Amino acid sequence: MSYQLVTKRSFDKEFARLPADLQRRIAEAFLALRDHPFPPGCAKLRGTSCYRIRVGDYRIIYHPDLPSGIIRLLAVGHRREIYR
Repeated sequence: MSYQLVTKRSFDKEFARLPADLQRRIAEAFLALRDHPFPPGCAKLRGTSCYRIRVGDYRIIYHPDLPSGIIRLLAVGHRREIYR
């Protein structure tokens, strides 16, 4: 099953601020979520229903809504800033 990716406006802004080579690597990672919403290395965040995947020093925070077939991309950023 292929899932639909939905982004928040804040995600789009954060993503646009990243360098082009990093955008390409991160885009590959979140586009892969369409086919595999729980890739190897993903981790559930404590206290929420969100997950994170790692791309080097950057993190992508997302919320999979499997019954409706939607994955919401919530945030992207450097690991020292993303969890604040």
